Amino acid sequence: MRRDPLGFYDDMKARHGDAVRLRLGPYRLWLLFHPDHVEAVMARQAQEFIRFERLMRILRQWNGENVLTADGPAWRERRRHVLPVFATRNLSAYADAIARRATAFWRRGPTS
Repeated sequence: MRRDPLGFYDDMKARHGDAVRLRLGPYRLWLLFHPDHVEAVMARQAQEFIRFERLMRILRQWNGENVLTADGPAWRERRRHVLPVFATRNLSAYADAIARRATAFWRRGPTS
């Protein structure tokens, strides 16, 4: 997982499908790969989504409070600000840009 995180997630999805239950030490979590599952957790059922409080506290120290680390009203406010970026009309342009960057990354190699 540490040496090749993308490969780890790719392997988990290939072996176990779109929703994978994972145990990391004392923590039990889910890896969600299907967009419908991610939408359910991050949008439709966000109030029921439980994060690792300790991990989020550490991440906030490194990254500040942002849409990935915030909870509750702070998260809703930040989400409201970034939501227009994810409008359907923009997604195909993002997909092209992501594909170009990923191709360049993999040609260089993950350790470069």
